[in-house]
Amino acid sequence: MSLGEEKLPFFHTFLTTWFNEEMDFSDLEFIADEMAHSVRQQTKKDFLREVELMLEARDWETVGEFVKEHGRRRLSPERLEQMLLTIKKHLEIGIRNHENIFGLD
Repeated sequence: MSLGEEKLPFFHTFLTTWFNEEMDFSDLEFIADEMAHSVRQQTKKDFLREVELMLEARDWETVGEFVKEHGRRRLSPERLEQMLLTIKKHLEIGIRNHENIFGLD
């Protein structure tokens, strides 16, 4: 799996903006929730697709290198999976909440 910034633009933005190196892992739930309720609906859907691709591939070495390079943190495969599952959960909630209020796109 080739994971360049151009292939994962939303994950890259999440790592460099929302969950940057100054943020603590214990803040991930709050940050993922805040992001999922702040960005456009299409952005949430596109980011969710990226997260699902990474979870399906389970290539933790490559994902870990991407996080190390762009997020400046070293995470174990378990922490990487936990991070992606947390983001996925909040994106799904954000998408569902938007649809409940505004209907389907």
